[in-house]
Amino acid sequence: MFKANKWLKGVSSLVIFSVLSSFTITGGAVFADSSAVTKFSDVPVAHWAQKHITKLALQGIVKGDNGVFKPNDNVSQQEAVTMAIRFIGIENEVKEDQAVVFSSAFKVNDYFKPYVALAFQKGLLDRDEEFKLAEENEAVTWGAKKATREWITKLVVNAIGKQSAAAELASTPVAFSDRNSVSEGFAGYVNA
Repeated sequence: MFKANKWLKGVSSLVIFSVLSSFTITGGAVFADSSAVTKFSDVPVAHWAQKHITKLALQGIVKGDNGVFKPNDNVSQQEAVTMAIRFIGIENEVKEDQAVVFSSAFKVNDYFKPYVALAFQKGLLDRDEEFKLAEENEAVTWGAKKATREWITKLVVNAIGKQSAAAELASTPVAFSDRNSVSEGFAGYVNA
């Protein structure tokens, strides 16, 4: 009886340890270890960005497309806008049933139209600026266009309400070694 009880305690301890080791405790909150959860079938646990992708998925910022994330694809402008809307917590303001009509040169996938409309409304994007860019290059669909790092940086700075910091830092030299590659008008956003 004594040996059986000791054995049972040992097995119980191992089970409890294995369950607890798949969680991380931070500041009193318990989070599932990101390596234990992979929401997307095309993001293996060994992928270099798996924990970051999983974290964004758990936060509802990325949702994927039919169970896949497509980690090797570029982020489109319409996808970046959608992630920014979710990041700042205003997705509940997206009116999915709202009819959204843009100029013929400004093409956006129907799913993303209400997100882009909300981004214009909230000042994350400048309607005139984006329409002008779309008109200058009608051969490329605005929404499906690859979002550049500069463009995403500006979107994020606008999303977090740091436009004044970007304006103040516009004439400050960019600290990155590729500072000469920063496009005109983006230095303040990169610095912010």
